[in-house]
Amino acid sequence: MMRVAIVIRARAPYLRDLQEALANELLTGELHLLWPANEDSDFKDDSATPTGKNVTIHAIQSCPVLGPRFPSSDLWSTLNTIQPDIVWIHEFSPFTLGGLLYAKRQAIPVVESTEVGRGNAHFFSFTVRAWHFLWSHLIDGVIANAPAARQSLCGENHAVVDAFHAVDSRRFAPVLSDRDHDAPVTFVV
Repeated sequence: MMRVAIVIRARAPYLRDLQEALANELLTGELHLLWPANEDSDFKDDSATPTGKNVTIHAIQSCPVLGPRFPSSDLWSTLNTIQPDIVWIHEFSPFTLGGLLYAKRQAIPVVESTEVGRGNAHFFSFTVRAWHFLWSHLIDGVIANAPAARQSLCGENHAVVDAFHAVDSRRFAPVLSDRDHDAPVTFVV
């Protein structure tokens, strides 16, 4: 039985379908989602929360000493109880690094889902780029949520699975000379 632990800083509706699809493919396996009990996301309703008979949600308390962005020891305790076969983190944050470090300590493969990569790094702050460069050396694979994320900032060739949740609208740009510049532009995909 495969057990997958997803450590995520905040729920989001654009990840729900991917998480539920994975849960459905596990058949006899388990999908565990771990996020902060004090989650600061705009998406707290059912549209962002995956469901399924093999999906378990774990709200992890924050560290009382370090603050709300950092997980307490409950994260590692919960992961020890789950005994995952793989850990999936979404982006690098103080919360998700707890899952990454747990996986490395236990010699469990860890994958990161991300929109950040070499092709779009210039759109992100120095801090985001530095975190991705540093911590992506420890991951075993990438779930690329955007085409640019296929190439990690650390330069390593990780195993990659494409799971784009956005459209690169540059591919659908209108011909500017054939339109009224004051008219709205509608993209249809």
